[in-house]
Amino acid sequence: MVDNNASGTRKRGPTYEDRVPVTLRVDRDQHAAIAQVAKQARKPLNTYICDLIEADLKRAASQTQENT
Repeated sequence: MVDNNASGTRKRGPTYEDRVPVTLRVDRDQHAAIAQVAKQARKPLNTYICDLIEADLKRAASQTQENT
């Protein structure tokens, strides 16, 4: 994750020590499709997948709050 701070300069996301490795198994067609979309978005594949997961977690949290 890379964000801009108040001065507009880039700051890096969490260090690798803060991350947990995960193995994801997808079939070749899914991998090719995801890799192509990530390339079009000009993001590394890992970053693209992490962004998808983060967006889905936010959506799920929002739905949970709406149901309470």
